[in-house]
Amino acid sequence: LVGGDAEPGLLMGLRAMGAVTIIASMKVLWKFRKMGDTWEKQGIPNPNPVVYNAGGPMFVLGWFLFWVGMAATNNTDTVTGLPIYFTLRT
Repeated sequence: LVGGDAEPGLLMGLRAMGAVTIIASMKVLWKFRKMGDTWEKQGIPNPNPVVYNAGGPMFVLGWFLFWVGMAATNNTDTVTGLPIYFTLRT
């Protein structure tokens, strides 16, 4: 994915996009649940729950982006991240 000293801006961007996507997916999932936001705010079940919404795929995409952002490094210090590396040497 990246070689040499990985572009820190790209990796930070992937991690940030992943975290934002995970949080947004949970908001989408909670909004469309039968006992989600309407239940907490108004005390009534959601009149129009949506079973298959974009929250699930967004959740998976968010974790994938976060994982790639954490794994795309050639830093051998395992204290700062996951010991899975995507480099040109892989």
